[in-house]
Amino acid sequence: MVTVINFVTLTAILLFSKKGLASLVQILLTLLIVFSGVMLTSAFMRLLMYEEAFGYTYSRIFAHAFMIYLVVIFAFTLLRVWANRLSLVRFYLIFTLLFYVGLNIIGIEDIIVTKNMERYEETEEIRLIY
Repeated sequence: MVTVINFVTLTAILLFSKKGLASLVQILLTLLIVFSGVMLTSAFMRLLMYEEAFGYTYSRIFAHAFMIYLVVIFAFTLLRVWANRLSLVRFYLIFTLLFYVGLNIIGIEDIIVTKNMERYEETEEIRLIY
């Protein structure tokens, strides 16, 4: 949630600034992106450990996917902070559409079943509800 707040703050500053950004503002926005990346990395690693302990579900897979989505969005936004000519809205729309289509193509059910079966073979534990 904090990362989403950071993202909204970041895009608001970039979209509503008419002139080029001052160097100090560029550095501060870069730090905001880097610290958001640290939070996303930490959350991603904790979710991996949680999946190892309890198994895979739709919500856990979608949480991973959303974190990957945010990392790519933040990476492009970092480029935009330093290169004023890039279009944020166009990239966000195209990438969001491609990401959504990709999520529907990859077969999340297969991933959940495969990972839970691999987990069962290693630990002899399975949660049938998943």
